[in-house]
Amino acid sequence: MESRLRNITAVTETIIITTIIITETARTEKLKSVSVKSYAKINLYLDALYKRKDGFTEIRTVFSEIDFYDTVNFALTKNGHVKLLTSNMDLIAEKNLIYKIANFVRNKYNVNLGVEIELVKRIPVAAGLGGGSSNAACTLLTLKELWNLDISDKEMNEILAGFGSDLNFFLKGGVAAGSGRGEIITPVEIDPIENILLVNPGFPVLSGDAYKAVSEYGETKNWSMFLETGNPEYSFNALEKGVCFKYPEIKEILNALDKCGAIKSMLSGSGATVIGFFPDLNTAKEAELLFKRKKYWTYITRTKKR
Repeated sequence: MESRLRNITAVTETIIITTIIITETARTEKLKSVSVKSYAKINLYLDALYKRKDGFTEIRTVFSEIDFYDTVNFALTKNGHVKLLTSNMDLIAEKNLIYKIANFVRNKYNVNLGVEIELVKRIPVAAGLGGGSSNAACTLLTLKELWNLDISDKEMNEILAGFGSDLNFFLKGGVAAGSGRGEIITPVEIDPIENILLVNPGFPVLSGDAYKAVSEYGETKNWSMFLETGNPEYSFNALEKGVCFKYPEIKEILNALDKCGAIKSMLSGSGATVIGFFPDLNTAKEAELLFKRKKYWTYITRTKKR
């Protein structure tokens, strides 16, 4: 329950961020500024193919951005430093991917200007929704423009691949297949999916733990059918079984979504967020009420094209 109470509403976040801005502006001269939406993702399909010699798992997956996002505000400064402000007290600035990417780029390309970055966090942390990865990719893309850097797409992909497995997807977004560790991205065409209910139980699942719990590797039969039809009934996540064994509450959420009329329920990425695909908005809203009464975080959304 304590972890669930950490969820701060967007209104509260705005108040906290505004307070920080007022106190900091007096000390930092800002130049050009820009506000960017950093979209979350879900995995519509995920196969764990085999364990690699480098310790990673070879996967094939289908990523899709969804219409749900953090807001990241950037302001150039003359002081030559990178500063990250956030309303989420669970996030330590120096360990955040935004901060790491910004400092890496500034040092690699000898940038003289600094940047102050404000993260308004809505996407749950360690939730299988790619919030941190999305934040990192949008930071690289935005700083390329703000700092007027000549960085090729190849260089950006190499930079992001050094910081995580699914960051590269967010350079283009939309819907794409991922292979390797998830960093090799190929766009795919899948029709938009509406009436997606996200349910998060309020505790994190680390991706490393989720992959360690995989006991069955290999290609599954519905991969081609899903790519051909885009029908979520064919969706699959190889991480789900192991995560549910370690966290029985997630299995209970999956069962509850099925009973509420979901066409398909599944784990998103490494979890702990669970996805319910519903036939219509009313059914999704009725299901959402059930989980809200249990004090779970919920959100109804849809897939997003760029």
